[in-house]
Amino acid sequence: MRYSTSSYDAAILASTIIPLIISALVGIGINVGLGFVTKHMNEQKGYTGGFAWGFWLGVIGIIVVACKTDLRNPNNGAYPYQNQGQYYQQNQNQYTNQNQYQAQVQNQYPNQPQDRNLQPPQSRVDALTQLAKLHEQGILFGTASGRPLDHRSLDKAHEWGLNFDFDLAIGMNGGDVWDKDHDGVEHIMMLSKDYIQEICEFMWPLDCNVIVYENAYDHVLVKRRDERLEQSIYRNGSIVELSTPAIMAAKDTGKIEIQYDGDNPALVEEIEAVVAAHQSPNWADVRTFKGTVEFMTPGLDKGVGLRRYAERNNIPLDEIIAVGDMDNDVAMIAAAGWGVAMANGCADAKAVAKAITEYPVTEDGLGLYLEQYVLS
Repeated sequence: MRYSTSSYDAAILASTIIPLIISALVGIGINVGLGFVTKHMNEQKGYTGGFAWGFWLGVIGIIVVACKTDLRNPNNGAYPYQNQGQYYQQNQNQYTNQNQYQAQVQNQYPNQPQDRNLQPPQSRVDALTQLAKLHEQGILFGTASGRPLDHRSLDKAHEWGLNFDFDLAIGMNGGDVWDKDHDGVEHIMMLSKDYIQEICEFMWPLDCNVIVYENAYDHVLVKRRDERLEQSIYRNGSIVELSTPAIMAAKDTGKIEIQYDGDNPALVEEIEAVVAAHQSPNWADVRTFKGTVEFMTPGLDKGVGLRRYAERNNIPLDEIIAVGDMDNDVAMIAAAGWGVAMANGCADAKAVAKAITEYPVTEDGLGLYLEQYVLS
């Protein structure tokens, strides 16, 4: 049988070249899939990128990424900066010690406080004395704040001048709970990653910073570095990473913190308008400080954190005294058996309190109240 040249070429094409093209396309498709797998694995460990690992190296790339240090796991001891000295050296343009970094911050931001180791003001001395006396009698003490809980938060006891360690701590406006009789920090009612992306997207275009605490102050994801953030880094030794909405939304978190210039009326109005336009049953917005809006899981507050602490330690709420002054203290003051609002407190805090101090925080209102109504 005779074959024409054209039919012979077609047979060669059909039997060799087309299968090769199909195999190449399948191979590229597999490598693209492996690239997305390694990218996802890389981002889950706190890194950016990673597509090339899978695309060019295939299964070997997956193994390489799988062996990388997990920056998002606070329990593996693998964070790149284990102490503040390393942080200053690695993250602050190779400043080799804290004094050099402090000098740079002072030059760049002249409003920064000059001394990180300030002694407690005289107005707090009496309060500290009364707290020490009560602690000696077996009364447990702790703090409740919007800050994420780590060693920095717990060290505040001594920074504030107390002569004992905290017995308990509530952070993230109720989402973090710690006490000395249990291991680690318990995270409750975390904001779902499904909503983090959505919140980031409508806040991102505004003149504000968007902050997510991945691992307390040891790994903070931020939109930008500005003066206010630098001051936080200076005070807390925070380890920050410039991030994107997609990376911030890789896992659930305690809250999203929005910081902006609270002294700019036009910006405040714009921020409030955007927040009001994006109300949702999936999140709540809370004002904790001037120029700050925090998005959290609805229903989460310091009262929830206080009840969780009482529950896991079998302590009746009516045996707990809670003292506060801000809007985010209201639920805690209401939940405690005896809620006290400071004289300088907001109207809502005073409305739910069973007692109001005669003097504000700046005039040792807490110390005088404890001395007159508790110690006596």
